[in-house]
Amino acid sequence: MLKGDYFVKEADGWKEVHGGNKTIFDGTENIITYTQEPFARYIYMGIQNIIKKPSVSAETGKILCNYYKTVSATATYQGTEGISVDTSGNIIFRDAEKSSVEGFKQFLQEKYNAGNPIYVHYKTATSTKLPCTQAQSEVLEELSNLDLFDGVNNIITAENIALLKLKYALDVKTYVNNLIASQTTESEG
Repeated sequence: MLKGDYFVKEADGWKEVHGGNKTIFDGTENIITYTQEPFARYIYMGIQNIIKKPSVSAETGKILCNYYKTVSATATYQGTEGISVDTSGNIIFRDAEKSSVEGFKQFLQEKYNAGNPIYVHYKTATSTKLPCTQAQSEVLEELSNLDLFDGVNNIITAENIALLKLKYALDVKTYVNNLIASQTTESEG
């Protein structure tokens, strides 16, 4: 899960809610070479419509890749490698060392077969809800049943990977005291 993703409990169980998608490349993609400006000055290869409209959010172009640096699709980029998204949802790779579509496909396939595929994460306009596994649901039930108190609640995890956001539902003592005080004020007035 990425920052901004969360869990929600619905009538049919716990769900993972993702505001983005992940695409893994294996070398079988439909790749083209760009010849129009501003791409014609460099070797650009694009994978068409990988980010399908209308699922692309206002954050088009905000992608994360595990191999290539994210660069602007329209700005002149002086580096040798980069990745961007154009306004049609095409992912554009710039790699000066891979000068042909077949060479680039072979590179993607080699990375994929080696168990270290190239992938991208990108934002989508609509969230995706995935059902949680039984193990996830059990942990989420335990977390949702924690007793929280007014003020600071320290929660310690075994690994330093948790990003938790819990809600303090109600301070019963304060609620009862406020209710009694308001009824006393009404009866005196």
